Amino acid sequence: MDVPVRGVLFICMPFKELSEPSEFFRTLHSYCDAVRLELHRADTTGYNPSVKEIQEQTREGIARADGVIFDLTDNNPNVLYELGIADQSGKPTFLARSIESELELCFNVRSRHVETYRDLRETGAAQELILQFNKWLDDHRIAQPSPLLRGDTRRARAIADALEAAVSHEPSLEPTVRFSGGSSPFSISEDEINRLRRADSDHGEALAREHRSIHDLVRKGHRVRCLINVPSPNDRHQPSRERRARYRSLSRVLKDNAVPLENVEWALADYLPPSTYIIDKSIVFEGYRKTGEEGYKITLRSASEQEIRARTELFDSLFESAEQPSIGVLCARLDEAGREEALVEAPVVPLLPTNRHVQHR
Repeated sequence: MDVPVRGVLFICMPFKELSEPSEFFRTLHSYCDAVRLELHRADTTGYNPSVKEIQEQTREGIARADGVIFDLTDNNPNVLYELGIADQSGKPTFLARSIESELELCFNVRSRHVETYRDLRETGAAQELILQFNKWLDDHRIAQPSPLLRGDTRRARAIADALEAAVSHEPSLEPTVRFSGGSSPFSISEDEINRLRRADSDHGEALAREHRSIHDLVRKGHRVRCLINVPSPNDRHQPSRERRARYRSLSRVLKDNAVPLENVEWALADYLPPSTYIIDKSIVFEGYRKTGEEGYKITLRSASEQEIRARTELFDSLFESAEQPSIGVLCARLDEAGREEALVEAPVVPLLPTNRHVQHR
């Protein structure tokens, strides 16, 4: 079954690059392909193969596109002329140029917002450009991301994408990642990743990216806040075998100083908080499980500033009111909750009337 395209974009660049596309084109083309956006240029429009003149193909491409991209690095006259065509047609435009360009922008472009990008072969430069590009897509409501992610693989991929983008930013005093849930992203072990790779290579690879990125963030100096629930042996509902394994894994991570502990804050909730990721104050994910089953059936994703602000305020309020234990105390609680022989899994009592519904976990 064909996957539906979410939008059509057109890129304008010097004619010389049509035969040898720049890193700018390759970076955006690769990203657009990954998120189901069509990105055309003058020699690949495919709208009317009988039209050979590049200028005509450019006009047609601009007319059919939801938005138009311009690389103004060289102040190319043809590209500037095409910018005028796009402006006349009222199309949203994404303007960018290399930070290394020594040419001054033309007077009628200087007052406009033009993104700059570093050498896209440098570490993190491509992610920076994609973040700028995504903001433009969001601002103009081009190809809005689906708010629903179904299944574990899509959830892990989306979270990994957001974490990898956050790694390219410089750390700040504010937490870059806020996480709440039954365990923690730091509890993902290599054994779990390898097991999932054998069962489902796509899910295993996505989880490996999430695991790698969250560790990269704290090693770079980013702050992470984790609000988790670690039950005591007296609690009526005990964690599943998978969650107990994650408690043991997290305890090992903390004891081995596998992450810079000064960059991660911990709080223990006396309830099971909803599984929520807030990443870089730019996107929030909230996962839902089907009653009594492992794995996320649905994850809600939102990039709404108002919702992210509300979720962040709620998270910080819950975090500040929860117990914030020392690493020693936390490890002791994790070891106790993670003991296989001491715990017998209790049946989960559905909170909703039928199993067709979902609940926060």
